[in-house]
Amino acid sequence: MIVTLSTALFHSIGNADSFQDYVFWGRVPSVIFGTLTIVPLYFLAKKLSKEIALIATFLFAVSPWAIGVSRTVREYAYYPFFILIACYALIYLIDSLFSYKKGNLKKIILSATYVLGLLIYALFIDTLSTLKIGLLILLVISFYQVFLNVIKNKNFVIKLKKQLPRIIILSALILIPILLFASNSGHVKTDDIEVRTIWLNYFMKTTGSPMHWWYNNPMELLPYLLLSLGFFYSLFKKNWNYFLYFSIFTILIFFYVFLFDRYVRPRYIFYALPFFTILLSTSLYSLFYIIEKIKTQILKVFVIIIISTFLISTFNYRNILYSSISDAHGYVLTTDEYHDDIKSTIDFLDKEITEDDVFIATIIRYPLMISHGIEKEKILHYMYTSEERFDDVEKFIKENPQGFMILDSRRNEDWATGYPHEGNFLIGEQVVKTLRNKDYIQIYRWD
Repeated sequence: MIVTLSTALFHSIGNADSFQDYVFWGRVPSVIFGTLTIVPLYFLAKKLSKEIALIATFLFAVSPWAIGVSRTVREYAYYPFFILIACYALIYLIDSLFSYKKGNLKKIILSATYVLGLLIYALFIDTLSTLKIGLLILLVISFYQVFLNVIKNKNFVIKLKKQLPRIIILSALILIPILLFASNSGHVKTDDIEVRTIWLNYFMKTTGSPMHWWYNNPMELLPYLLLSLGFFYSLFKKNWNYFLYFSIFTILIFFYVFLFDRYVRPRYIFYALPFFTILLSTSLYSLFYIIEKIKTQILKVFVIIIISTFLISTFNYRNILYSSISDAHGYVLTTDEYHDDIKSTIDFLDKEITEDDVFIATIIRYPLMISHGIEKEKILHYMYTSEERFDDVEKFIKENPQGFMILDSRRNEDWATGYPHEGNFLIGEQVVKTLRNKDYIQIYRWD
């Protein structure tokens, strides 16, 4: 609903009247929400330090992966913003309940309302999206913050009776989402577990992981080295908030590697990137901490030069620029998604379509409805996974004297057996002509 309404609003603002207009204006709210994500990210990272927060917001703002996702008209550009706000609200809520003050009552109610609202939206309104992954993040926060507050309160056992109502409330906040998540989630697989380490590779590989700042860096262990710096620095400084974000990231990786029940695409695990960015920012800050501790001026200058050279080579500006200005089609590096170039197909069809035509189509069916005003009833969705697809096409052609079949190479060759890409051929008793095979899209006509 959020994505649909936002996209429709900006289509109206931009007065979109062509397919290219619809794509452009549809991306605008994605860019806005993608950019706004740095606001709650800043406040979460600020729990470690203001400096780490500034580094984290900068890294996320120039992340090739974050920029790539923000250029798509999909939920993954929107939901991190709402999930991170819920994270901040839940942390505040738990801490405030353990150290309750009357003056905080309004903020407590506001925080609880927001978290509850997100739970309801994810579980009962937007039931088909991956927003439910945010519930796992909230569960980790609940357990971690309750545990942290318990061990901080030395007189907790003595004050158990006084704390009991708060414990009951917090337990409900934890257990209810667990039960709802287990009963409503369509993304969890507990039988026949398959280990898919590619989810970890999206973060921890320097080659084959173009979503990050260090793409094609020759140091294969670079991400592990960077994360280790922040881990040991936080352990030394006893910064327990760091380990909250470390726990969230680790459990998300575990969930995707062992339990996530969908095919592998980086967009699904994009929700872990903000927390990964905070961990990485802590590591970078620890390098500045090392520099501060060096007393000898010559040695300090030498170390600064080494660290600066290391950072410049690690955070490659070319990767950032690529994600910002590239208009490549096919498999796009920063998102590992396939973007079809359909402009020339639409331009070709402009001159060919008549009022009496019907259509058999894959990816082009929605652009046809937008750019040419084709009614949905006049389009047969070609389902490449269906065993009856050839029978369905033959029946549709037999019932309609003229029309177009517009397929793409992935669904018409790569992923499943389909139709020839050139020449004329028969479907039933009807001769079908290949008009065009360009940009991996095949256009056929019968009449």
